[in-house]
Amino acid sequence: MPYKIVYLHRVVAEQTICRKLRMGEVVHHLNGIAEDNSADNLEICSSASVHRLHHRKPHSDNFQPDRPLEREGDLWF
Repeated sequence: MPYKIVYLHRVVAEQTICRKLRMGEVVHHLNGIAEDNSADNLEICSSASVHRLHHRKPHSDNFQPDRPLEREGDLWF
């Protein structure tokens, strides 16, 4: 039986917003550390193009998110 790969950051984001991610939504690590899958380090981007904008911003090694995920309509940021 084949296995499906499930990424932890996507599971954490889905649990935080109490729904499955929609097709096209991408989870971004705010501090740039892919291993940091805490809910307050994750942001759901509505598309890959929006997600790419985050990677144009410089990351600080000491970045601390100042807020948990917030809901705006059907999207969480």
